[in-house]
Amino acid sequence: MVTYGHRLLTRPTLIMIRAFIQIGRECARLSAAFGAKVIASTSDGQKKPQSGYVEDGMGDVDGSIPEAWYATRDEASFREFLSKSDVLLLALPSTGATHHILSSTTLSHLPSHAIVVNIGRGDAIDTYVELTQEHERAARVTLLSV
Repeated sequence: MVTYGHRLLTRPTLIMIRAFIQIGRECARLSAAFGAKVIASTSDGQKKPQSGYVEDGMGDVDGSIPEAWYATRDEASFREFLSKSDVLLLALPSTGATHHILSSTTLSHLPSHAIVVNIGRGDAIDTYVELTQEHERAARVTLLSV
C-alpha cells in the first residue's frame, strides 16, 4: 500500500498515461513493474509502436503494456478514460490540442480519489480552474504539477 497525504493507494493502482510517447512509455513500464494496471490515451486511441531513439530495456517499444487505449479526440472515450483513473499522469507537450486539456469539465470526470500528476508542460491543466476550485475539490482530486 502507498499513502499519499490522506489518501491510501493499494495495488494494483490504475495508472492512466496521457501522451504515450517516450516519457509516458517509461512511466508505464515502471508502473507496471510495481504491479499497477496501466491504460493509455492518444489523440486517436490507436496503439502505436515507439519511434525514435529507444534505449534497450526501456519504455514500451511495441505498446503492449497498456491494457486498453482511449482517444482524446472522442469525447465519450476521453470521459471513460478519465473516469477509470486512480492516478492520471500527464506527460504532454505544449500544443493547441493539449492546452487546458484538463479543465473544469474534464476534471469533473475524474473519480473523487484521483491524483493528477503533470510531468509535462504546465498549460495542460487550466490553472485558473485549479486555483478557483481548490477548496471545493480539495477532498476530491489532488493535483501535482512539476
